[in-house]
Amino acid sequence: MTATGNRQLEEAAVAVTRLAANLVREVVGHGAALRTKSSNTDVVTPTDLRSEQLIRRELERWVPGSSFVGEEYPEHEGSGEVVWVIDPIDGTVNFLYGLPVVAVSIAAQVDGTMVARRGR
Repeated sequence: MTATGNRQLEEAAVAVTRLAANLVREVVGHGAALRTKSSNTDVVTPTDLRSEQLIRRELERWVPGSSFVGEEYPEHEGSGEVVWVIDPIDGTVNFLYGLPVVAVSIAAQVDGTMVARRGR
């Protein structure tokens, strides 16, 4: 991928991170645990699911054929060269307790190399 292509991926990451961050910000401190994963403190909320759905949908619009590796849904292998790595709410326990130390994290990889990333 070219430098121009990398800048376009970063532009997509920035735009979609902002959308997801707005969704998360609206309900921080008002969420509820839906289930746990690896431990009692590794929780999943409905907002985690909604955030990752929004991120995948919007990134697919920006970069059709993308692959996705996320925290809440199975990996998806697309037809293109871009793999998006997603953490829809980094700091879910903080999110649940209303602590303002949470982020939405998105990174793009091409051939195993990170070429764009954004956290908000």
